[in-house]
Amino acid sequence: MLWLLLKTIGLVYVVIRVRTVLQARSFGPDVVKIYPFLSPMHPLGFIFPDLRFIRVVGFHWRERASLYQRNALRTIVFVPLLMGEPFVFTGNIDAFYNNLALNSDWIKADNPALREFGDNVVTSTGQTWKRHRRITAPAFNQNTYQNVWDTTAWVYREMMDKNGWRDVEETTTFNINEATHKMAIFLVTIVGFNIPMNWTEPKRNADGRLSTQSMILTIAGSLIQRGLLPRWAFKLPFQKFREMEEAYSTFEEFMVARIEAREAEIERLRATGSDEELGETMKDVFGRLVHARMADGKSSMSDREIIGNCFAFAFAGHETSANALAALLGLLALYPDEQEWVYRSIVNTVGDKEMTFEDYDHLDGVLACLYEGIRLFPVAWLLAQVAGKDTVLSLSIANENGKKSVPVPEGTTCLIDTVGQAYDPAMFPDPEEFRPSRWQLVKTVDPTESTKSPLVVEEVGDLHPATTLQGFTGFAYGPRTCLGHKFAKVESVAFLTFILRDWKIVPIMKKNETALQWRERVLKPSFGQALLIGEVPVRLIRRK
Repeated sequence: MLWLLLKTIGLVYVVIRVRTVLQARSFGPDVVKIYPFLSPMHPLGFIFPDLRFIRVVGFHWRERASLYQRNALRTIVFVPLLMGEPFVFTGNIDAFYNNLALNSDWIKADNPALREFGDNVVTSTGQTWKRHRRITAPAFNQNTYQNVWDTTAWVYREMMDKNGWRDVEETTTFNINEATHKMAIFLVTIVGFNIPMNWTEPKRNADGRLSTQSMILTIAGSLIQRGLLPRWAFKLPFQKFREMEEAYSTFEEFMVARIEAREAEIERLRATGSDEELGETMKDVFGRLVHARMADGKSSMSDREIIGNCFAFAFAGHETSANALAALLGLLALYPDEQEWVYRSIVNTVGDKEMTFEDYDHLDGVLACLYEGIRLFPVAWLLAQVAGKDTVLSLSIANENGKKSVPVPEGTTCLIDTVGQAYDPAMFPDPEEFRPSRWQLVKTVDPTESTKSPLVVEEVGDLHPATTLQGFTGFAYGPRTCLGHKFAKVESVAFLTFILRDWKIVPIMKKNETALQWRERVLKPSFGQALLIGEVPVRLIRRK
């Protein structure tokens, strides 16, 4: 009887899998189809090592020069044989625009790791997303960006002082990735939550609780595990799991207490002025969300929604900014001519005067450098969308005019390969080269497109969905353009400007190691919620 049952189950399984394989014909004859035993994006793909004979998560990085070499549509349909549904994997820029355009047939795929504390503007869709965006978007404004610049300047001075670098001509070797992660934490906690930070903060406070810095670092390093594993797994007697559980529970307690404290503060301030005046005085993003929750009408927000949005802002923003800057600073260390180019652009713009937020709009070379760093190391390494109905992808054909249509059934996942786009030689000649000047002509100093212009400050709103990104796709596109993209740009441009004006960055290489070998060894990424960079050993030499 048992044998008969097993045979029946096996037969049903085979029939289901054969049916799945045959369904791949619905994508039409023009698109390349690959039939792996297991999907490269299966959760096990985060565990298996990166081997040449098996595709796992991040395979498109290793194959970035060859994956679409003989694929005119730069698009693949993966059809897993053992489990899972077929999905589209594409580096075609037209798919990027099709998927993310206003009123497209595609919706954002679920992201349980960023939905830990509830829906938010990053993970929600449809009318829920529109409500979240309407409430959260005003928190990203001119006052916020001024605060970002000023806080970054303070963090840079703090880094110099606490590391003892204020009066030295040359630093010892250090991991600059650790510095960029600390800086990103400071920006999140100070600008995001108005919480003071210390560069040398211990792991635990005097009462034995996790410090804010340790809490954020622990959560940031465990987003993938938290999204993939069941909750009971974190109760198992493993030290790493216990630390993760402690960090997440501490964050929730921390946020509940902060909401109560901020509500009390707002009630006190309300007695001295109007809601409009109070809103303008709230410099941190968290304060603006609490104020919106307490206001009447459309801007109401529950505690859970505030916590969910703050969680998404903190960890989506922290990981992307920190890793993007670490990779970029490593590239600048490795390519001294390009470092000198951006240094000259800084000196020609600001000289040796004290720099302020008003200088941001004129630092074209630094912004070009940031764009090129994100191109080479796209921290948002995949964008996942789901077809909301039967639809068609209209895709350009390599080296030909015209387009071809690929039918896509409802419910199909489309993974937009941002690495493949970034290394497409048709879009970026010599794609492996670090060449910031390729972006120099993209950014122009136009008073109507200033960071301080209300039009541009609100460019991520419904009326201006990405008016000044000028072809750069590193922050997505259309109505789902990254809400914090200006936050990230101001933060990054400020930090790069401060450090590059004062210091030369030098890579620490092994004996007889070439620049290419160093790049392949040190800047080899791993893949989580963001593209992750490991230790980047450098030293700083003061400019004369």
